[in-house]
Amino acid sequence: MNDIAEIRVEYTYDPEGHDWCFEVPTLGIIGGADTRDGAKDAAIAAIRFTLDDKANAMAANEDNGSEVDYIPVVLAHAS
Repeated sequence: MNDIAEIRVEYTYDPEGHDWCFEVPTLGIIGGADTRDGAKDAAIAAIRFTLDDKANAMAANEDNGSEVDYIPVVLAHAS
């Protein structure tokens, strides 16, 4: 499968809290974790949660009779 897009994630270290923060500007997501790797895992989980809209799409389909289709998107750590 070819990559069709990359989602920008910004990581910063918080010296006072001794943890890593992340922000996904295009999706309005912010979060953090104890380690940089943990922040990356948390960012992927937050992006996956934000993009998983099947329940909302199915509810919209019931409301207005529109047809709904799904385009597969794969999230993975960049190498």
